[in-house]
Amino acid sequence: MSLFLGPIHHLLYGKIQFQNRLSNFLIDSLKAENLKTVADEKYPSPPTGNLEDIVDTADIHGSLQVMVTAVERRLAFVVSSLLKDGLATEDQLIDLGYQFGVSEKIEDVETAVEAYMALSKRLLNGMPCDRVEQLMEKSDDLVAWRDTIDIRKEYWDEQGLSSQIFYRLRAKVLEGCMIESKFEFKVMENESYEIRRK
Repeated sequence: MSLFLGPIHHLLYGKIQFQNRLSNFLIDSLKAENLKTVADEKYPSPPTGNLEDIVDTADIHGSLQVMVTAVERRLAFVVSSLLKDGLATEDQLIDLGYQFGVSEKIEDVETAVEAYMALSKRLLNGMPCDRVEQLMEKSDDLVAWRDTIDIRKEYWDEQGLSSQIFYRLRAKVLEGCMIESKFEFKVMENESYEIRRK
């Protein structure tokens, strides 16, 4: 990544904030005030405001990596705690993920590529240098890609959960995001995904 703040850094910061909003949406929807207090102590939300005022400009990459790790750990902790404390079932959390996606819905996209780019502005998939996503097909009607690595396994392992819970949750979030667009998000086989015209 660049030594100077640029569009890629602001894009990543937006993805970090999106994932943090998901964690907070789950907490708030289930009125889990005690969990919010504990989560804020263990895995604080990233600061909001102008990125220039937040990152260490001498170590932009390092500052953003810290925030990525923090929101990944926060989400895994929140989901784990809600399940272990009996405040929600996995299916209920998945449903809430869909509701969150609807609240962050994508509109006014005319091609599958535009829809993919709009989702990409929301979807945190590690740092850009991790190169998690591999594009397989791209047209006005269809974009297909696959995740090459599971960058979240360690965070979910820490909580004694499978990262597959995250991927189920993420899928419903992305389905919800597409609800009012001309496209739909689909999970395919082998960690592959599609955005296809409805």
